[in-house]
Amino acid sequence: MKKIMGITLLCLCSLASAQKDDELQIPQPLSPHNIVLFIEPLMATNPAPSLENIAIKIPKNLAHTQLKAYLMKQIVLFASYAGVVSYSDYLGQITFPRRHEQNEITCIVTPEIKFHLYPKNTVQKITIQQKTPAQSYKFTRTKDEQRDFWFWTVTKEETPKDIPLPQATLFLFAKPEHIYIPLESTSTVGGPHLVLPTFYATKLMNSDANVLSYIKLARFFRPLKKMIKKSDDRIGMQVF
Repeated sequence: MKKIMGITLLCLCSLASAQKDDELQIPQPLSPHNIVLFIEPLMATNPAPSLENIAIKIPKNLAHTQLKAYLMKQIVLFASYAGVVSYSDYLGQITFPRRHEQNEITCIVTPEIKFHLYPKNTVQKITIQQKTPAQSYKFTRTKDEQRDFWFWTVTKEETPKDIPLPQATLFLFAKPEHIYIPLESTSTVGGPHLVLPTFYATKLMNSDANVLSYIKLARFFRPLKKMIKKSDDRIGMQVF
């Protein structure tokens, strides 16, 4: 009797597992080419400015060579691009699959973006509201044919408000005054990968607060799933 109950329980577990497997994730289209940027704490640059105004306690015996690694643990930034979301790792690196061909990209530093849904769960467009602080930067990659090297040109631009933004816009979720992007030419690499100039955080970001503020946006970046519904002799599949 115990053996039969054990076999029955095993079958039920297998059935539950199979039912769970019906909700398969549909892989997002991947790209062999990437967009890469790095976030560094401005207070760890050399020479380092005064650390008196930093809102965390720094060990007195911490060497300047260790300062950058120490401060990087205090900074977590979220970003999105072309329907993909990412965040800075312990090295300050943020990576996206490249989904546009042009040698330029617009980055908007803003704490919030607005999704316009149609009809219910589909994002029709993304805008920035008038009251939301935002700063737009345009990165253009150019090749110097005579000296055979690539470089970035960075310019500040007026941020469009209350109008649809291009899909290939890179959003960095932070207050504009907390991110410093040098407006100067910077050498880079050619090829299919876009390695942007370094971004600098002028304030230590509270990682817990950033995660909480991001939760309300997370549902728009969930991986696609498929759900199979059976009714009578018909089987329908819905992607959501």
